[in-house]
Amino acid sequence: MLELQKAKVKLEKGSINDNILSFIQEKMNSNGIFVAWQINKIIWGKFENNKFITPAEFELSESLIKDIRVFNQDKEIFISKKYNSYGYRIFEDNNSDNEMEYVVSKARLWGQQTKKYENGFVELLDQKRKIKMVIPVDIDSDYYELKTFNYIGYDELTKQAGYVDNRFVAITVAGGVD
Repeated sequence: MLELQKAKVKLEKGSINDNILSFIQEKMNSNGIFVAWQINKIIWGKFENNKFITPAEFELSESLIKDIRVFNQDKEIFISKKYNSYGYRIFEDNNSDNEMEYVVSKARLWGQQTKKYENGFVELLDQKRKIKMVIPVDIDSDYYELKTFNYIGYDELTKQAGYVDNRFVAITVAGGVD
């Protein structure tokens, strides 16, 4: 069941030309998780103590990144490549007077855990779709979900409500309580 919630949200938007990983290290003041869409693959990892951590066989290459999200319970930095520069958006909850409504949703990540890596990573494999991904987790489970906050805005003319943005929050155990 979807439940309407409220948070005081600070929103910052802008653009940068390069050095996106350094930009994230400057702006993200806490640990979290990241997902990077590179030209050749998607890489999940941890952002801890201002460092990007991945399993040994996965390399995060700044020159190949199309989009990247670094997130935790309170903040998300989203950067997306647009032609020759990058647009960014930073959501930070409980750090502003700007109150926004949102709905929490959870989407099950494809695949079942088939392998454990060092440093808190697991491999998820979906045999039918032939999809495999390695994600950072804190709790052992067969299945995982991606928790998101979906922010609601209202059309000024019609007052119609709709989702205006979303941010990733956490990877949780599928069907679990958090």
